[in-house]
Amino acid sequence: MRRNFSKNHRASAAYDRQKKKRSTGASVRQSYDDTYYRQKNALLAKKRSDAAEKRAPQGENKRTYDAALIAVILILVFFGLIMVFSASAPSALAYKGNEYHYILRQAIFALIGILVMFFVAKFDYHIYAKFAFPILAASFFSLFTVYIPVMKNAAGVFVAFKTSKIFALYPFS
Repeated sequence: MRRNFSKNHRASAAYDRQKKKRSTGASVRQSYDDTYYRQKNALLAKKRSDAAEKRAPQGENKRTYDAALIAVILILVFFGLIMVFSASAPSALAYKGNEYHYILRQAIFALIGILVMFFVAKFDYHIYAKFAFPILAASFFSLFTVYIPVMKNAAGVFVAFKTSKIFALYPFS
């Protein structure tokens, strides 16, 4: 038996579909799509959690470091030390009697900075979010202290604000 799909038949089929949508609240196709996507998202979430368990088994919360980032940081620190040495060796020899005076101090503080970097990296970085504003305020304050006129001597030259024998707020003395 051959069906006649004329214009009138298509129009009445479309009318029936619209009527069914209005009566049920949603089309059959839409409910099928919703179910399909819900199942697909659940399956993807399960795959992600399985992959995460394979990467870090239960009871073993071991952090890894990004080797490329650490290599770049160490290269930049080493390059900075070389630049400090090349710029300060003549003046260190003339004023301090040792051309390695400034580079040794810089290297000690670079080593302390790298150790602090590894120590800080052990903690979850989301913890630092609540300290973001005080750290930002302290940074701006320390940048602003360079322009405080109280720290100028009689000749108008900025002087160091010494807090101890080995540490000064400014590198000038």
